[in-house]
Amino acid sequence: MMSNLEFRLSDMEFMPVRQYYLSLQLDDNKKRLRTKVSEETKNPVFDEAFRTTDFEEDFAIIGADSIERTLTLDVFVVLTKDDSTSAHELLGSVTVPLPRFEPSETPQSETRSLSFTRLEKKSNSQIDVGRFKLEMVEVRKTPKPRTPALSMQSEASDLSEINAVTPERPASDVVRLVVHARSATLGDAVDSELRLRCSTGNQAAETAAQVCSAACTVVWNELLVLEAPRDAELNISVLGDGERNASIDVNQLKPFKSYTLDLPLEGPGGWAAHVTIASHDDASNVVYLLKPVLDLGPTKAPSGTAIAVAQLV
Repeated sequence: MMSNLEFRLSDMEFMPVRQYYLSLQLDDNKKRLRTKVSEETKNPVFDEAFRTTDFEEDFAIIGADSIERTLTLDVFVVLTKDDSTSAHELLGSVTVPLPRFEPSETPQSETRSLSFTRLEKKSNSQIDVGRFKLEMVEVRKTPKPRTPALSMQSEASDLSEINAVTPERPASDVVRLVVHARSATLGDAVDSELRLRCSTGNQAAETAAQVCSAACTVVWNELLVLEAPRDAELNISVLGDGERNASIDVNQLKPFKSYTLDLPLEGPGGWAAHVTIASHDDASNVVYLLKPVLDLGPTKAPSGTAIAVAQLV
């Protein structure tokens, strides 16, 4: 599992004396964080510290070991009053693979010396526009006591689990699967529109088609609901540029728990689908999800299904 990291910025150096600020993005997350605007200087100081958990939308992503996570930093320069075309402009960018620390009794850290670069049109090459140091520190936090209804689940599982309300009720032979189709990471950009499809043999549901971004990702952010026997197999496919698949045994999904997964897809290119899956007793019309920030639009949940939010603090 990816550690919770804290990012600290230091030793910034640029050529012109201007006001600067940084924008930070984790993976393909839509949420961006930014620093305060510096004083006019070529050595701006940004005292803010950011953590991976500050970026997370909807659900916390639990990355599989095969998925590389990245932090992208963009530096902007604030233009003077003489520059009337814009209030600011992008000066340069850098994308940093995040470290994966080995288990240790003490928190670990890593410091990298990095450069911001931009494309120089005349030479069609990347040029350095500034440099800085990025310290990435492993953060360990003692869990706060929680109420019994929102207690941390301690049972071991082959799948990564996040907290969920667990009503006292027997499991059913037929379950309702709620899949939050988040996004997919592609090996290369493709021109085709892509869809994520979930099927269990007798039922199927799929997202609307979306285009691939320049960062080789496609984002759906849709909720899919389907039913399946508990002994069925849930197939997850990305369609549009051929078909790439992954599968999960429904029996592994414990009732009223949510699993956030990065699933490597079969086929060339090293594609991976990012989904959150919850399995629910079919006798219940309540779906329990943690921290969703979903624009459901015309929801695909069946009539009578209620979406209940349990916010952990």
